[in-house]
Amino acid sequence: MRLEFKDVTEAGWLPTAAVDGRRLYYNREFIDRLTHDELIFIIAHETAHVVYDHINPSRIKHRNRLLWNHAIDYVVNLELSDHKIGKFPNKQTCGIQGCLDTAYRGLAAEEVYELLEKSGTERPGSCFDEHHDAAGPDGQPLSEREQEELRQEIQSAIIHAARAAGTEHVPPSIKAALGMLGRPRISWREILRSQIKSTIKNDFTWSRCSRKTRGSDYYLPATSEQTAINIAVALDCSGSISDAEMHDMIAEVGAIMQEFTDFHIDLWCFDTEVHNHQVFSPFNLSELSEYQLTGGGGTRFECNWEYMQSTGIKPDKFIMMTDGMNSTSSWGDSTWCDAVFVIHGDPHHRVRSSHGLCIHHDLD
Repeated sequence: MRLEFKDVTEAGWLPTAAVDGRRLYYNREFIDRLTHDELIFIIAHETAHVVYDHINPSRIKHRNRLLWNHAIDYVVNLELSDHKIGKFPNKQTCGIQGCLDTAYRGLAAEEVYELLEKSGTERPGSCFDEHHDAAGPDGQPLSEREQEELRQEIQSAIIHAARAAGTEHVPPSIKAALGMLGRPRISWREILRSQIKSTIKNDFTWSRCSRKTRGSDYYLPATSEQTAINIAVALDCSGSISDAEMHDMIAEVGAIMQEFTDFHIDLWCFDTEVHNHQVFSPFNLSELSEYQLTGGGGTRFECNWEYMQSTGIKPDKFIMMTDGMNSTSSWGDSTWCDAVFVIHGDPHHRVRSSHGLCIHHDLD
């Protein structure tokens, strides 16, 4: 869910853990009391709140926040326990008797809330965490526009994770949540761009001071973002690919080059073997218009990995553009590098890769 982990032990406002849609906050002392399996449970617990949209203000509405927090914890804790994700934290180790009751199995948070409200009695159990409305980098509440942008980011991340896991591995409740969220208003190009941007790494630089330590007696380095991308792109030029699809593929490579100011792109065509490997950078961008699409034979996806391994090419992200029609069952070596498969062709014929992320060209 792309949550940023943030240690707030010294701040003193959080005894356990918390989530706001962008960050997972934690108290180090609470975390240290957990066993390894209990820690897995807590991290999954926080992630699930984001997946189920539990912290969305429009969903909470005018409900009592404390009662809502208990309701959503009952839902999440039972879900994780049923699927044996980590281990439900023991009161003796973490100091908290969490909310867990099989009477709520299969119920949505709103239904659990109504039952708690109608009971009018104190239910056993406490929350492992706190749930906060999302805030920006400056700590200020998000505007309605920013909340909607965050919601779209979350929806996109859920869709990506579910597709990567494969339908058979997604719990029914997650599938239901995906149905409630609806189809994300995001194009396949945006998904591809986000995958490429994810390869850009952050580092630290001593050339300037972190803003967080200005005015204090100590100095920390500021964050320095690497702007160059290092990817490999393979274009399926087998006999099943139409001229129009080839045109779309090469045009998309050009769009990637236009978007990023600094890049190293290994580009080649393939059918049953690799053809016309060329390296592109900002210095020879204009040569893309002269690139020759070569192929026309059968299709064998694994030839791309064989070529990368024989030449020592190991990109941060490998992108294959194809119609998904492969003469063998292999989708290549999943251990060599991260892969993204952009599938062109019939939208009613949905293929699924055995690894990596599969994006369908018709997604809009």
